[in-house]
Amino acid sequence: MNEAQALEALRALVDGKREIYTLVRSVSRSGLSRRISLFVVKDGEIFGIDHLMIAAGLGKRRGHEFGLYVEGVGQDMAWYQVYRLSLALYGDAYRLTDRPLS
Repeated sequence: MNEAQALEALRALVDGKREIYTLVRSVSRSGLSRRISLFVVKDGEIFGIDHLMIAAGLGKRRGHEFGLYVEGVGQDMAWYQVYRLSLALYGDAYRLTDRPLS
């Protein structure tokens, strides 16, 4: 799957939604990195979108663990992932909002 196909698949899943659910799976001992998963609910089903985020170039994976590998401090990094997704899909960074699961 190339980046354009991944973005189209994300658009299809997110279409008409405002909320993206986020889950911080782990935080490194130093607090400088974390693993974050993103989910969307469509037609009553929950879909994980980490693999599409990675395929679209909006995230990276490290190892074989679940979640996007995110580095950074000083802001809500789960919110920032949704911000980046919203900007990539719609050109409007604030069209989507994050809803933390933890």
